[in-house]
Amino acid sequence: MGVVVKADAYGHGIVACSRAAVAAGAQMLIVNDVDEATLLRSAGITDDIYICGPLAPQQARAAVDTGAALVVSEQKSVDALSQAAVAAQRTIQLHLKIETGTHRQGVLPEAAADLARMIQVRPGIQLAGITTHLADLEDGMDDLFARQQLERFEVAHCSLKSAGFNQLLRHAASSAAALMMPASQLDMVRAGLITYGL
Repeated sequence: MGVVVKADAYGHGIVACSRAAVAAGAQMLIVNDVDEATLLRSAGITDDIYICGPLAPQQARAAVDTGAALVVSEQKSVDALSQAAVAAQRTIQLHLKIETGTHRQGVLPEAAADLARMIQVRPGIQLAGITTHLADLEDGMDDLFARQQLERFEVAHCSLKSAGFNQLLRHAASSAAALMMPASQLDMVRAGLITYGL
């Protein structure tokens, strides 16, 4: 399970909550941006971090310096991260964001394998997972759109498997999705508000 500690752990204190989450067994700390990851590293936290928000190419070196896993959906970010990782002599884990209907960030399912191949041939970076964000589940009334999203996500996953990407971590579920739609739990849940009792 990944525990979301973005936005100062929803106001509860990012460093203290991160330490508590790791002590309780969290496998990954999830932040929104490079600044939050940098803050955790400055506090001496060496556990796995995943930056779930979008990354501008000019932030690539700072992101690489944190050693965090990163979400990508565009070639320009892939190129910038590869160059920064090579310069820093590091290998950075990437998670491919799949666009499944929210139209905020992501690569279309039919284009996912092409972007994965680009990642595969660039030095300093490695494709570790695929992800999406399931919407409209918080009210607990209707999961139709989220189920359609999960179907699109599976189209992308099948395309990637056909292209030889067989060991990718799949994650889509936030707190609400994990509770309302157990099929969305896949390989990891990104537990946010539920961690804090909401």
